[in-house]
Amino acid sequence: MPTDIETRTIQEYVLSNAVHVEIAKAVHEAWPSIEKRICKRFLQQLQSRIYRKIQKNHADFSSGITIDGEFTFGSKTGSGLWLYRDAWAPVGENHPSKLRLRRTSVRLHVVQNESHDVWLGVESPHWNNQNADAAEEVPYRMDVSLADKLGYEKKEDYYPWWKDASEKYRLWGDLLPELHRECENKHGEITDYFVKTFLGIAVSAIPIIDKMEDSRP
Repeated sequence: MPTDIETRTIQEYVLSNAVHVEIAKAVHEAWPSIEKRICKRFLQQLQSRIYRKIQKNHADFSSGITIDGEFTFGSKTGSGLWLYRDAWAPVGENHPSKLRLRRTSVRLHVVQNESHDVWLGVESPHWNNQNADAAEEVPYRMDVSLADKLGYEKKEDYYPWWKDASEKYRLWGDLLPELHRECENKHGEITDYFVKTFLGIAVSAIPIIDKMEDSRP
C-alpha cells in the first residue's frame, strides 16, 4: 500500500493537469479487469507447475482454474485452482452443497474482495461441519484425519480443512505488481511458496481422501 506521502504526491500529479485526470479515470475504470487478468495468469502459472509435479507420481489427476466463480464458503465469489483424482466421484446436481465441482478436491481460493485474500484447503460435498458426526453421511472422519496429518487449522461447511496463506503472500490485491512480474519471469518467490504449499497439502490429503471415498456407501 502507498504511504501518505506517496498518495499526496500522486494526487498532486494527477490534479496538476486535466489530461492526467482523464488518464487516472481511465486507469481506475480499467483496473478491475487488469486485476482479473493478472490473477488469472498467475493462477495458470501455478496450475502448470503443480500439475506437472503431481503427474510425476499420480497420472490419474485433473486440474484447472476458475475465475470469479461461485463457491459455497461464505456464499462468496472468487477465483481459484483445484486438483482432484478422476476416481473421486462427483455428487448429483441437486446435492445441497452446490459446490462448483461437485466432488472432493484440493483447492486454492482467491476471495473476490478488495484485498483478494487467499486460502488453501480441502473441499468436499461429502463433509459438512453441521453434521460431521453423522455416520451415515461420512463414515470416515476426514476432518479429524486431515487435522492429525496437517495440523489443526480451520473448517467450515464442505471444507473439512483449510488455512490462510502466509501473511506475507495472502493479500494478492497488495501483491499485483509482484504477481505480474513473476508471470513475466515465469518464476519467483511467491510462485514457489504457493506451489510448495499446495503440493504439501495435496500429498498429505490424497491418501486421506482416497480412504474417505472408499468408505462411502
